[in-house]
Amino acid sequence: MNKKYDTIIIGSGLAGINAANILSAYNLKIAIIDENHFSGGQYLRKLPENFKSNLIKYTTKIKKEGLKLVKKLQNNKNINFYQDSTVIGIYDNNKLLFENNGKAELIQGETLIIATGAREKYLPFKGWTLPGVISAGALQVFLKSNGVLPADKILIAGTGPFLYAVAYETLVAGGKIQGIFELNGFFKQIPFGFGLMRAPTKIIEALVYMEEILRRWTKLKYGWKIIRAEGDGKLEQVMLAKTDSKGDTIKGSEKTIKTNLLATGFGFIPNIELINMINGETEYKKELGGWIIKVNDELETSIEGVFSAGETTGIGGAEKSVIEGMLTAYSILKKMGKIDSTLYSKIVGKLKKKRNNYLKYAEYLNIVYSINDTHYKTVDDETIICRCEDVPLKEIKNAYQNGFKSLNSLKIFTRSGMGNCQGRTCGPIITEIIKSYEKGKIPEQFKIRKPAKPVNISSLVRFYEEEVKE
Repeated sequence: MNKKYDTIIIGSGLAGINAANILSAYNLKIAIIDENHFSGGQYLRKLPENFKSNLIKYTTKIKKEGLKLVKKLQNNKNINFYQDSTVIGIYDNNKLLFENNGKAELIQGETLIIATGAREKYLPFKGWTLPGVISAGALQVFLKSNGVLPADKILIAGTGPFLYAVAYETLVAGGKIQGIFELNGFFKQIPFGFGLMRAPTKIIEALVYMEEILRRWTKLKYGWKIIRAEGDGKLEQVMLAKTDSKGDTIKGSEKTIKTNLLATGFGFIPNIELINMINGETEYKKELGGWIIKVNDELETSIEGVFSAGETTGIGGAEKSVIEGMLTAYSILKKMGKIDSTLYSKIVGKLKKKRNNYLKYAEYLNIVYSINDTHYKTVDDETIICRCEDVPLKEIKNAYQNGFKSLNSLKIFTRSGMGNCQGRTCGPIITEIIKSYEKGKIPEQFKIRKPAKPVNISSLVRFYEEEVKE
């Protein structure tokens, strides 16, 4: 028999836990589903309690409050946490099937919140599959979850403010950074200052990070791109080059740096696969990070009773996620008739004003640190695009030139997106490559089928025998 809840929240990041906190205060029964062992998402990721470490010197106010909230919710009798759980699929009437500890379970909610956050975006280059080339987020996981520096010499390259946050954490941990190479030119980033004015707490963060980076005399370079990573079985050196305002490489500017580790970061993209699975509406907004879940002012999706909060509605940072988590909760309370309309209007009015500010910040963030189409158009033909199935760009390009111009037809013809990650890594890359060929036209997304992610067949068999067959 499936358990019933007032609200099921998928994702226990800042949006999810803030929604749960408010809803549970009104005695609603809540289920929180998350893939990770600990709640809080990537932003609140931290070392286990028994680890002694002084790796991180600076903690933001929102992070401190978030960690306190996670601890508080663990003892909340109105909330059931399903950690280490993988969503298999969403079905009619907000039924959700997921796998937990090798067992498939079915639960049902009167309402559903999709707060699945975001994942890193990639700009592929020759050699990016070499051991020793990792994402900036992976470097952060080494530091925040394990207290480990993965290498003694680290090169950071890509685009966006996340590079500086990771650089700060690396330096504080005692790491040596050989340089931070920003893809976008210095002057292109100046408008981002107007975005920071919309998010004053981000100014404080930026100052803390830059003070540490500059104090350590860390090399900062603007308008540089990675040409290739080289090495015999592992990373040994990286070639970079200066680019012009159009993104074209300036001949003769190439520079090779010997390094043990290259951490790359090119921004983030929303995790919207679950809404696609149930045919909810999405929209492409470059200023919010690409494909996002389409919501109304109450953050309800095109499917009644299904809401979305956090990075799934646009890449905008921790504060936006907190505000949207709260706003979603109050929208659900209104829908269920659990809150006085006057009180609702008073609270939600303030939240919407704050959200609008962070949406403006998000627009500056995503436009200023966007990746020029030229960078995708000039990827080397031998570069692997689909890492799961080892599909190089030349195969995708050949299929495209022979009439396979949609993501789904390319998937069938080249097997791109058929691997373990189900296109989560290569899908956005292929989207940008096709967009560069089509002069900005946005291709359709990969079709999402159940299971949403790979699960054990034994879990499904056992569920069928114990729940369905009976």
